[in-house]
Amino acid sequence: MPNDLLPDQAERCLELDLMVDEQWVEELLESLPPTQRAVLGRFLHGLSMSEIAAELRKTESTIRQNLKLARDRLRPLVDEYDRSRPCPSRAHTTRENNR
Repeated sequence: MPNDLLPDQAERCLELDLMVDEQWVEELLESLPPTQRAVLGRFLHGLSMSEIAAELRKTESTIRQNLKLARDRLRPLVDEYDRSRPCPSRAHTTRENNR
């Protein structure tokens, strides 16, 4: 295989990985209750607590609490996903096997 094709293939692999990761994040968000989903989604898009509070017509305290609840609910799922992903340095070794 000519070396000049490798950058294109690497770029396609990266794009595919990003698409899979985005789909996974969407599935995670869908698993949350509506308010937590709304808060975390806006937070991930870069909105501040006050901006989220204004958009959702809730107090900043409520927004912070919903963000914490969403993180707490998703943490076990993210940890499991991270443990099952291959280590970058060893294609056939998962992070779990590395512990």
